[in-house]
Amino acid sequence: MYTKPFLLLTSLAATTIFAWPQSGHSYNGPILASTRLETVYSEHGKIKWRLVTQQSLQYENGDKEFLEGIYIEFLEDGTDISWAGSAQEGHFSAEKNLYMFTGNVELKNFTEPKKLNTETLYWDPEKKEIYTDTAFKVEAEDGKILTGQSFTAQQDFSHYHIVKPQGSLPSKPIK
Repeated sequence: MYTKPFLLLTSLAATTIFAWPQSGHSYNGPILASTRLETVYSEHGKIKWRLVTQQSLQYENGDKEFLEGIYIEFLEDGTDISWAGSAQEGHFSAEKNLYMFTGNVELKNFTEPKKLNTETLYWDPEKKEIYTDTAFKVEAEDGKILTGQSFTAQQDFSHYHIVKPQGSLPSKPIK
């Protein structure tokens, strides 16, 4: 039996709906602006991920911008957080079904304690992959650090591919 995923919007504190321009004029700006927005995505009655942002803009083509900070967490079995991340801004491309996080991006994996830092990170929810083509750093709980120029991984960090890896150095553990 196939069950469609369910998307739930909660904690929508303030919403502005923009008026359509008069005929003959085009409008390319946002059609919906929200502040303090929380989006919860579930499948088969279990929460899969939750996204929180201070300001969100939605466009007619389905694209979304997440301004003034973004926080996302992924849950195992709908209860335990497997990993969480934050960035200064985010963007969702409806056409590609792809999220892009920019500015001081940090992901923490709680199942295998690791932390990823980069400036730009993409997340493909359909393929369940994360990737970047910018410099990154992965720090493990044992203090080992791995850096490189390009990174592709399963969203749970279970398998990953690194282009131009640059060693493993001792460091202080993640707190």
